[in-house]
Amino acid sequence: MQLQRLVAELNKEQEAFIASKNTEKGEAVAPWVGAPNEDVLREECLSLSMDQRNFLKSPPKEVDFPWNFEAVQPMAQATLALDPNLESMRFQLVPKLISEESFWRNYFYRVSVLRQSHELNTMANQAENNLNQSAGSVEQAEGNPNVSQLLTQRCHFFYNVIRLTVQRTSDSNGRFSLFALVESNVI
Repeated sequence: MQLQRLVAELNKEQEAFIASKNTEKGEAVAPWVGAPNEDVLREECLSLSMDQRNFLKSPPKEVDFPWNFEAVQPMAQATLALDPNLESMRFQLVPKLISEESFWRNYFYRVSVLRQSHELNTMANQAENNLNQSAGSVEQAEGNPNVSQLLTQRCHFFYNVIRLTVQRTSDSNGRFSLFALVESNVI
């Protein structure tokens, strides 16, 4: 339940950030712009366009993925300009196998999963860093055990979310697989 709420909050923050970026520049940006570890996320998003399944398989029905086709059109055009493989995949699949709207919905769902994963990793790393930095402060605040307990709980929560996600979405060789993540309905 907490994970779903966290994912919903991350979606809202992502949409707000993208909207603010578009407003600031007056132009559309690719979905990885402004994300934690932007270069890594960019490469992962670019690799999505190498597998047809990322476009043909819809998001799980249990997932609340907010979608507005008109709102993502500028972002889709910006992404097409940066990813020749995406353009090729779109040419191969639309409208022969899938509608334009479904193509983009499926693609942006997977992009949002990748982005959320990066945001969760960043939050977990920040929580761990905060815990390490405040270890001395926690020892000084022994009179208030709530401080130590709260920091420990937050760190463990994010660690467990990431650990379980990676465990449930690794292939037989132990490699992380985005497609397995989507199929496992973790997110």
